[in-house]
Amino acid sequence: MKDFLDYDIKYPDLIIKVIDYFTNNGSNRPQKTIIDFCSWYKVPKGEDPIQPIILSRICERLCNLRKMFCIQKINGHTDIYHSVPYSQELWKKYPHVLIHHYNSCVYGFEYIYRHYKERTFPVIATTEKGQSMGSCFRIYQGIATAKHCLTDGRPIAIRGYSKEQLDKCPVFVSENPDIDIAFIQTGEMYLHNDAEPRVLDNVLVMGYPKIPLFLNFCTGEKANISAIADLRLTPTIGSIAAEGEIYFPKNLPKMLLVTAKMKGGNSGGPVINEDGYVVGIATGIPDGEGLSDDHVGYGIAYPIQVLDEIIKENHKMKVEFMDFPE
Repeated sequence: MKDFLDYDIKYPDLIIKVIDYFTNNGSNRPQKTIIDFCSWYKVPKGEDPIQPIILSRICERLCNLRKMFCIQKINGHTDIYHSVPYSQELWKKYPHVLIHHYNSCVYGFEYIYRHYKERTFPVIATTEKGQSMGSCFRIYQGIATAKHCLTDGRPIAIRGYSKEQLDKCPVFVSENPDIDIAFIQTGEMYLHNDAEPRVLDNVLVMGYPKIPLFLNFCTGEKANISAIADLRLTPTIGSIAAEGEIYFPKNLPKMLLVTAKMKGGNSGGPVINEDGYVVGIATGIPDGEGLSDDHVGYGIAYPIQVLDEIIKENHKMKVEFMDFPE
């Protein structure tokens, strides 16, 4: 991270500390500057002191996000800022969620990729033709993925989990067989970093596309959400009398059209916005959409909110698991 010299790794609480320090700056109190903060902040053991020029970039970024305002700009080191305080109630309940949100906003997709890479894994299904690749990621109290990643072959392996662990976990899918989402409830607790998707959101799409001889390429592709559709319309193919008729092929929830190529192993991976929140789950193009490949460069995803609905349905699917090949 060239602009910030990996400060998100060296000083994970730095952004929150900056906002705390400059909250209520001024107003008949001694005004605090960039250089004052650098002297005040206690760096972790073994790390170098905060560089004023890097802190100045962080403050400018927070100003662009309207999380902070510049009161007086002098020469960088002695600039004076005022922070917009965050919710103390939210901080008490979810401190790590708040830190992740602010770090995502300031450090951008490089931080977000690094954060979610530790939570995104390949899924391998053994088929008659060899192996198929998919993706999954940790969220809520388990693992989210595309359902077809678990049904395209048998048995199934997920990196980081043994057969013994996964055999004990219920797998939830929708009662609607056309909804391509599955949730493996492992009982582990993860941050609920999710949000409603919006058209024109900038997003990062992560996953494990199948690359021969490699199982460890977690790709990240920047994109944006170009459309959200409730139900998609498709022309029929048949007799002349029916030519051009439009129909709803399936009773599906909202779908996201994303300007990133999602195919093969990307299915089941997370779609994440600039705030660091998961907004969708990547999937393949559903059946019934025609036999030709998509050459336009778009991908399809479900909004993350679909996952909640699937868990509440409590409809389970049996999956045969195996240990991940190392």
